Amino acid sequence: MLPINGAGRAKSGKKLPRANGDALAAGEYAKAIAKALQRGVGLRGGAAKQLERWTGASNRTVRGWLSGARGPSGEHLLRIARHSDTVLEAILVLALRRDTAGDGRDLMIRRLLTLSMSFLDVEGEE
Repeated sequence: MLPINGAGRAKSGKKLPRANGDALAAGEYAKAIAKALQRGVGLRGGAAKQLERWTGASNRTVRGWLSGARGPSGEHLLRIARHSDTVLEAILVLALRRDTAGDGRDLMIRRLLTLSMSFLDVEGEE
């Protein structure tokens, strides 16, 4: 449970632990998505417009994503991942806690293939 302040609310500024006990560092998510967006759509003038079209978000919001000040959430993130392989990979890296070096990539690929096969097995049974 989160620590409670005098007003009966959770104390702000606290990190929520991941299921395995690791806390997601402040800004890690936003920075990772920003790097992926920059690799995928770039920083040229049309990049923000492209993201606006994909998501329906405002220009100000999209500029925040590109700068890493904040990250897209929920539906916006899913819409971006639908169009951008670099963002999809960033999401998987964060979710699977994969190191970018060495065998981490192989492990991620194995996990994704196993997951994909399980989806195919479930769909085949219906």
